[in-house]
Amino acid sequence: WPTPGRVTSIEGLEAAKAVRGVRHIFLRAKVGDLIQDYVDCATRVAFVIAAGATRDDATESAQRAVDLLKFVTEPA
Repeated sequence: WPTPGRVTSIEGLEAAKAVRGVRHIFLRAKVGDLIQDYVDCATRVAFVIAAGATRDDATESAQRAVDLLKFVTEPA
């Protein structure tokens, strides 16, 4: 996540931010950036920070936000 290539658009950011429990979303890529193959956490394109009454609640909120956030890419 996402598919390597040049970012043509980023979709779902506002919907992801609106998920209950989501506290912060940090994007490390923008439209026009080239995304390489994921090799380690240093190459992540986004971070989602979520909180909840339980660990499971926080994990569910974070995953819901990730599912909504889409980096659309095209081959470089």
